[in-house]
Amino acid sequence: MLDVAPPVAEAVGLGHPLRPLLAPLASLKITVVSFALAIFLILAGTLAQIDHDIWQVMGEYFRTPIAWIPFQIFVPRSIPLSGGFWFPGGFTIGSVMLVNLLAAHALRFKVQARGTRLLAGVALVAVGVMMTWLVIVSGS
Repeated sequence: MLDVAPPVAEAVGLGHPLRPLLAPLASLKITVVSFALAIFLILAGTLAQIDHDIWQVMGEYFRTPIAWIPFQIFVPRSIPLSGGFWFPGGFTIGSVMLVNLLAAHALRFKVQARGTRLLAGVALVAVGVMMTWLVIVSGS
């Protein structure tokens, strides 16, 4: 298998002290496995809605660190099948994806704006966050 790594050293620099820690966390293999696990969890959650309402499925599959997935959801109801297996829940998969994304951005992307352009960009993001917060607060 051909292992082609992106030029990680260009964004952070070879001598950066965090590079040995961040490089494994920014792996594309982690990204692919996380997406595959998320897709399977979504499939299982969708099939589980045959027997449970959406809020129960959300709580048991997506808003939990570890989910119990019964075998019964994969076969017709006329075939009784007991048992199941533990699977990473939505919180676990989402957390792994977040760490992977942040590590990849820290290693591969460089902020190019300097001075007033950087300050204006940060101020614009802050205004956007504040407006979003105001919309959320005023709506509830």
